[in-house]
Amino acid sequence: MTRGSADWRGHVGCTQREAEVVLWMRMTLSRRAWLLAAGSVLGACGEPSIRELPAVSWEGENLRVATDVETPMCGGTAPYMDRLLGALGEQLGATPPGMPTYYLLDGELDEYETPCVSGAYGCSDGEAAYTHIAPFDHEIVHLARSAIGSSYPLIEEGAAEYWGDDADVRGPLQGSVLDYDGEGELFPFPLYPRAGHFVAYLVNVHGEAAFEELSLQTGFETTLDEFRGVVRDVYGQELDELVADYEVTYPECPQREYRAAFGECSFTPARPLCDTDGPLIVRRRFSCGDEDVLGPRLGRQWTTIPIELEADGLLGFVFEANPATDVELTVRRCGGGCPPSMVGPLEPSETLRQAPFEAGSYVIKIEWPEGQEPEVDLEFFGPCG
Repeated sequence: MTRGSADWRGHVGCTQREAEVVLWMRMTLSRRAWLLAAGSVLGACGEPSIRELPAVSWEGENLRVATDVETPMCGGTAPYMDRLLGALGEQLGATPPGMPTYYLLDGELDEYETPCVSGAYGCSDGEAAYTHIAPFDHEIVHLARSAIGSSYPLIEEGAAEYWGDDADVRGPLQGSVLDYDGEGELFPFPLYPRAGHFVAYLVNVHGEAAFEELSLQTGFETTLDEFRGVVRDVYGQELDELVADYEVTYPECPQREYRAAFGECSFTPARPLCDTDGPLIVRRRFSCGDEDVLGPRLGRQWTTIPIELEADGLLGFVFEANPATDVELTVRRCGGGCPPSMVGPLEPSETLRQAPFEAGSYVIKIEWPEGQEPEVDLEFFGPCG
């Protein structure tokens, strides 16, 4: 769940305490359950103003989409979210029951029949995700992980940050992993990047198997003492010792760099750069309606191209665009962690640029302002020996 602080004032006629009870139910129960349970409280203090959720307008193999936003999604957005949920389910070895719905909503999320609190960017309840933006991989990760149960909030939100998106809604790394004391409290939004960074450390240093075990053995109501016990059982050391090693040895980098780029790298075949004698060439106009364009999200649209480098060496590229204003290119390694192996974001230029890369899987991201249709001329030269 990605959100700001709760606000009880929208519940007309309620005392603060009565409305806080309703908000607690919204944050801990499924959508259907909280609407039924809240009736006993709201019957005494007046109904809140609740907007009806929109009807489903798109359905894939794993996910349905419903929206009341006037601006249409770009051609690749809904299929991307559908494939992402399926790929995450394969990774977890479990899928949510039924077919979840992704609600892309125009108004404040707490104005609708949702479990979201005031100021939220998004939330989910296992049955659906609710948000203002698409794609919002963070909430799709929560949908996928609902199949194994909600984990300790530090771990649950950290996983959604690590395997999630790079939407520009996050602040810098701040605070300590130990600043959160559990007890069924909401996880503080400013600590989201820190939680994801800690998960990056756990996954990249100690392995995904141990992290999965940690996820399975904890829940939303797990206390800090209980969490300490699970950490001891899974990692063979005390939480304070694990955090001390993390703080001393693991490099820091922002969320958009440590994230795993899971969606961009998981279900689109990578292009080997050395399977021909010439460079990889992308020479075309990009439009929101294209099936490989995602967004619009927070005023930006983009496309991604997975590539495979067969050998260490210099990666050379020439990147031009017309119009060039606010068009950017980034190349980063697939898989998360710090320090990242990446270059960019870079502006278009006629200059041949080079950067050293190790062999492995990478993804090229080209992004531009919403409403623009840039003509892109891109040439990539791999270290093909």
